Amino acid sequence: MIKKVYSVLDKHQRSRMFILLILIVGGAVFETIGVSAVLPLVNAVTDPTIIDENAKYRFVRDLLGVQNYRTFILIMALGLVGIYIVKNVYLVLMTNAQNHFTTNNQRRLSVRLMKCYMNQSYLFHVEHNIAELERNVNQDVESFIGVLTSILQLFSEILVCGMISLFLLITDFVTTMLMVVLLFIFLLLFAKVFRKKLRNYGEQTREYSAAKNQFFLESFGGIKEIKASSKESFFVEKYDTAFKNFALAAQGQMLLSFIPRPIMESLSIGGLLLFMSIRIALGTDVEKFIPIMSVFAVAAIRMLPSFNRISGYLSNLMFNRAAADAVCRDIKEMERLNAESQDSEEKKTITNGDIVVKNVTFAYPAHPEKKIVNNVSFTIPYNKSVALVGPSGAGKTTLADIILGVLKPDDGDVMVGDTNVVEYPKSWHEHIGYIPQAIFLTDDSIRANVAFGIPNEEIDDEKVWKALEGAQIADFVRNQEDGIYSNIGERGVKISGGQRQRIGIARALYSDPDVIVLDEATSALDNETEKAVMDAIYHLSGKKTMIIIAHRLSTISECQLIYEVKDGKVAQVKYEDICQ
Repeated sequence: MIKKVYSVLDKHQRSRMFILLILIVGGAVFETIGVSAVLPLVNAVTDPTIIDENAKYRFVRDLLGVQNYRTFILIMALGLVGIYIVKNVYLVLMTNAQNHFTTNNQRRLSVRLMKCYMNQSYLFHVEHNIAELERNVNQDVESFIGVLTSILQLFSEILVCGMISLFLLITDFVTTMLMVVLLFIFLLLFAKVFRKKLRNYGEQTREYSAAKNQFFLESFGGIKEIKASSKESFFVEKYDTAFKNFALAAQGQMLLSFIPRPIMESLSIGGLLLFMSIRIALGTDVEKFIPIMSVFAVAAIRMLPSFNRISGYLSNLMFNRAAADAVCRDIKEMERLNAESQDSEEKKTITNGDIVVKNVTFAYPAHPEKKIVNNVSFTIPYNKSVALVGPSGAGKTTLADIILGVLKPDDGDVMVGDTNVVEYPKSWHEHIGYIPQAIFLTDDSIRANVAFGIPNEEIDDEKVWKALEGAQIADFVRNQEDGIYSNIGERGVKISGGQRQRIGIARALYSDPDVIVLDEATSALDNETEKAVMDAIYHLSGKKTMIIIAHRLSTISECQLIYEVKDGKVAQVKYEDICQ
């Protein structure tokens, strides 16, 4: 697991981790000094003669130039306090560095995984659930960081316990060895007995986390339809069921993680008291035994929480392993695919011209035997308006997606001039404006939505107004109190359907593309609104190559060329034939 986690970290993260490990070693040294420094003081307090009889005590006393016993004890006590102050300041700084490391890595990994997903093909997103991707980017990365943190903390706590135990072994070998062996055996048994159960709980929480996220997104994504049919309780119950299962798995994990704590406390305290009683019963001098027991008491105060934390970190490792494995697998696989994609595409200058579809075939991977587009060839003339018509499910949108470059055909080419744009999708996208049926609008200003994906400081307002003029919506925007800075609400709820579509047209025009693709862009509009939107589109006739997918005849009445898509084939037809 450690090797797998380490392999996902980049060079910067690994170097930071190495520095942190050095700090952790320093923390362990301070912890050991803190425990060991108690013994000299207790010895001096319980047996004042040791100051004169022991060479080390005499050396320190002479070095300080102190002869008075009380003054010497006071200086030793203040020195011990000073050691603990320095130790705790160091531990605070180390903890802050560790927190910075974990939170910063969580951000970096989450962004890195999101970037991996965003750079995947459109087909990848067709086949994957948004709720699952959201879980992977957020909860799974958080779990991965939990594993990374647990590994670091395990190293820290084991190092601290090991160094303190080494000191205790020198102080009292038998008692220390028996206590360490007893606790070590318990931890091994705990890991062996509960490993599978904790991992199962981890897998269940991943599954139900995605389910509850999905039900939440679906519930608020379709709130109008839900309220119109009074189905609120149905969706709340689905969310509640998923959350209940999630909570049960999380509850099981918390219980198993808690169980070791009371057992280890009982073993430690009971064992220590038992050994002390046996020593006294065997005739050990109590006066000489008190300093040793004082050291063991201080060590127990420090080590008991460590053993509790060690069991907790082991639980976290087992519980979060499924999520950590998923993050490692996805990052490696996605980055490999992205690297292959980037290596295969260079920047390409595409000369405007006819769009020639040659022998294109496509089937979705889930149903490879069903050819949505089957050996299709046709031409879309430069600066002409072309319609794609046909029954629902005929493959019009799939064909448009291939032309757009978001789907790669299984066979065939899409030529523009002498360039096969299938091989250069990113270069081709610079020439395309896309207007879908459901315009994706963010909860932001008209300006930001038209210049979509461009930082505010880089938006060209002149181009925004030009695009709004081209979409025949500039007058509406001028009449708004804040003009292009007016907020349109989430998904554009503050404006009408026709205005949303025209903002979508303006967005497509902002970059002044050579090709505009409309995919059922007016199908949800009433006739009057549709006419206004299409007037804005046809206003561009002769200036842009336009590909219009539609069901309504009125939408394509002014198209210069019409292709019918049916049964995976494409054939040119006349407007009059369709009307019949």
